[in-house]
Amino acid sequence: MTATVQINATLHLEVRSRGTRPGQVRREQRVYTHTQLVDPNDPEPCRVMMQRQVQHAGGVSVSTWTWTPETFDLDARTSTFRQSVKASDKLLEYLERFDWTRRPDLEEATT
Repeated sequence: MTATVQINATLHLEVRSRGTRPGQVRREQRVYTHTQLVDPNDPEPCRVMMQRQVQHAGGVSVSTWTWTPETFDLDARTSTFRQSVKASDKLLEYLERFDWTRRPDLEEATT
């Protein structure tokens, strides 16, 4: 059995929404952090996969988000992700349920 290691993951998320004028896009930068357990022998050790299932009368709906890190360092135990989503994306509602914590203090440091 392979021992897992804890990685401190950082997500830089660009949230896009409609601007004040037609064709204009408003962009908001958010930063989230998360601690993930990874197998160092995995070929993609820091990849993140989140899945949400909803059962309804017609069956089951499954939403899956998979991210490959922009950078990762197993020795330093860090990984960095960059993603861009629409403001209406359901992912924004579920990040905290997947144990991602929004960090406004880091958002200010990166703008």
